[in-house]
Amino acid sequence: MRRLGALAVAVPCPTKRLPSRPELPTAAYQRITVTRLQAPNDALRAPRPGYAQVIFACSYEEWSWQYEYDVLTNYNPPGRHWAGDDRGDQLNPPANSDVGRALGSSADPLSDDWMARSYTEDSWPERELVTAYEVKRANLTRAKVVAARNAYAKGCSVKYIAPLLDAVRVSVYAPWAWTI
Repeated sequence: MRRLGALAVAVPCPTKRLPSRPELPTAAYQRITVTRLQAPNDALRAPRPGYAQVIFACSYEEWSWQYEYDVLTNYNPPGRHWAGDDRGDQLNPPANSDVGRALGSSADPLSDDWMARSYTEDSWPERELVTAYEVKRANLTRAKVVAARNAYAKGCSVKYIAPLLDAVRVSVYAPWAWTI
């Protein structure tokens, strides 16, 4: 329990022991499966004209960065977006920065998409997370999507051990012909 003035708030702490997993082979960080969407997911904010929509989804684990972020900040209470509906719920800062830079024009800090714009839905405390990113055509490459998926997986997986790369579902909508 955490005390906030006269109110006592129940803080869900991890209920399981910190798990262990074997280290992943290097090749695992390069494999990816992508679902092609026929239309953008408007529930997650449709992309602007000329942009693709890249969606990452996972069930984040106890002991993950996202779990810790939600517990410590209580920014994602059920049914309320603390940052307003334009941005949705908050994605934990390490994953948000790494994924946004991976899908953006990170070599040019003056570009309008230096970090790809995102919209997140977090079903705390059920721990279902989905984030949609707006990605320019030039940035919709296999290398960038793989790097972003790896960073997103780190935020959803138990800290300090191998991430659950396959647990992150990747979907892409783009109004042009593309391959990943």
